[in-house]
Amino acid sequence: MAFWDTLLIRCILLMGQSKAKKGCGKATGIEFERLRKNGQIPVRVPDKVKGPTGKNERIFIERVTYLVRHFADISYRSLKFVPQKDKDELYNRILGDFVLDWDRFEDRECIKARLAYSYKSYRHQLHKIYKRFQNKEEAMANPLEELSKEVWEKSCNLWADDDYQRLCDKNVANRRKLKVNHTVGSKSLLSLYEESLEDDGNKIQFYKQSHMKRDLVTWNQMIAAFAERDPSMKSVKIAEEVFYEVLGHARGMGKFVIPPPSTSARSSQIAHLNEQVEKWHGVLQGTI
Repeated sequence: MAFWDTLLIRCILLMGQSKAKKGCGKATGIEFERLRKNGQIPVRVPDKVKGPTGKNERIFIERVTYLVRHFADISYRSLKFVPQKDKDELYNRILGDFVLDWDRFEDRECIKARLAYSYKSYRHQLHKIYKRFQNKEEAMANPLEELSKEVWEKSCNLWADDDYQRLCDKNVANRRKLKVNHTVGSKSLLSLYEESLEDDGNKIQFYKQSHMKRDLVTWNQMIAAFAERDPSMKSVKIAEEVFYEVLGHARGMGKFVIPPPSTSARSSQIAHLNEQVEKWHGVLQGTI
């Protein structure tokens, strides 16, 4: 490869690394450290959701992202494949920093969902850097400073795998089929929904705020269905019925709203409850 080509790739890599670290540097951590000096930071996770809201939402998200970048083995396909003991370490770090109850379903799912999302997002950023090289060998010869050589090489081998590339192509095709994307920028749909409720809004009005620019047809369907309902019912209740009738369970509310539990989700909850029963049974036995 020519000298100038190599120099260009190095410059692109430096730019990519700088961009990837945005929001996770010293300046961003100042507010977290200031709050953390007073003890664990409170985080609000409402019922039936798995995402934080309120004034410390951003602090929580940034801290989880920091932990993933500095303490997670990023060489796995997703957080699902990370060894359980490594995930437990990340869970404990979060529980040490924030006021969250692992035994509460919403808090537990909030931690898991945010870790999985941050892990996926970071791997996506690294994958984009990898694709700037001509082949796997060239990428492996230029490891990133923020990763160990072993982790970078394992990641390169995964990205070069034919099955993985086919899966990526399939995911790209599926994303292109999505008919509705929200239009509220960086603000989470959950935060926007809570703000709409404070202003005496409902789920149909929330959908108008967050999606209408790209999905006027669905909005019109909601308005028509709303007009057909019994006027003696409360408007908020009617709006909720219409919202789920037109969209289906939790579509349109973002990935951090908990849909009605599936069979596997119920099994997971039951398994966790059984663990808690055994735990406290052992504690009680020890006190007798």
